[in-house]
Amino acid sequence: MTSVQLKVRISQHSRDTLLFESFVKYWGAGLISKEPKNPVVAFSVVKLSDILNIVIPFFDKYPLHGKKRLDYEYFGSPGSRN
Repeated sequence: MTSVQLKVRISQHSRDTLLFESFVKYWGAGLISKEPKNPVVAFSVVKLSDILNIVIPFFDKYPLHGKKRLDYEYFGSPGSRN
């Protein structure tokens, strides 16, 4: 049996760790991971209900900028809206 899992992942320089920690605290969702060999931190959400009910509405209301916005628009369109 094959399964598919949707995942939202945003990565930034490790100096933005507090920002990602505030996402987890504010939303009550997501995980933070750090790359051991690079100064990179990532915020990830894999629970579908959290993606649909928390992440997408938030970034619809408060859009990202630059390349991350284009990535979000590509991600956020298929299957996420009624």
